[in-house]
Amino acid sequence: MTDSSEESLPSETVLEVDESSAFSTPTKQQGEAQQARKNFTAGDDLILLRAASTVKPWEAPYGTANGVMKCFDQIARMCSDTPTFVKDKPGTSLRTRFDKLVKQFREAERASRRASGTSEEYEERDVLLQDIVQRMDGWKSLREEEKQYERAKRDGIEALGALMRRLAMGELEDEIHADSQSGDEDVDPDRVFPATEASSPSSGQKRGVLSTKGRSRKTTKSEKMHAVTDAIAIAIEGMAGGNAEKYTYLNNRLNFEKEEAAK
Repeated sequence: MTDSSEESLPSETVLEVDESSAFSTPTKQQGEAQQARKNFTAGDDLILLRAASTVKPWEAPYGTANGVMKCFDQIARMCSDTPTFVKDKPGTSLRTRFDKLVKQFREAERASRRASGTSEEYEERDVLLQDIVQRMDGWKSLREEEKQYERAKRDGIEALGALMRRLAMGELEDEIHADSQSGDEDVDPDRVFPATEASSPSSGQKRGVLSTKGRSRKTTKSEKMHAVTDAIAIAIEGMAGGNAEKYTYLNNRLNFEKEEAAK
């Protein structure tokens, strides 16, 4: 009996030690490891770049911050599905990290490689960054070309609008009437509307200033007005770029200005 009670003492002592150790505070090394894991590793960068390459946040609607942030919120959800990805990183943090990686790559200043990252991870990261940067630059160039094209069309439409307003207010009619009084025989369409041909889009022939006998005759005011409006119609058709709806709108606007000018 005595021997059995003495043998039970070590087991009770061991149990007490286990219970006390279960509620012990983390060591300093454990706390530092948890704190360091809040930073990005090479593996985290790789997961982030893979998600960004899929979502393509640089193609978000131009000039809208909400569109960009929606993309990075989606990237954050994709990254959080990976168990090894750093915890508690919202879309704003991932956007900051992504911009930093792109900037470092553009400046050819590679981030210092952490000891935890493997060479394969860094190699794939650089390949992804190179592909992303090239696609970002290509998208930016495409956007600039589209903006220049739209700006040129807008400037041309504004010039047509100013010309039609002059026509509606009678300014061109007064100029043509003054030319008729001074003895000018025909109107110069390049002076009224540069780089256009004063011809009828329906017949494809210039409005002549010669009579059937071959002698020059004085162009009527109505013919001169039609020469100007026909030139505008040709320019509108060219600027519409095959867009039927835009051509119809501009042509209806021109007809309205013609009617107003005739009153």
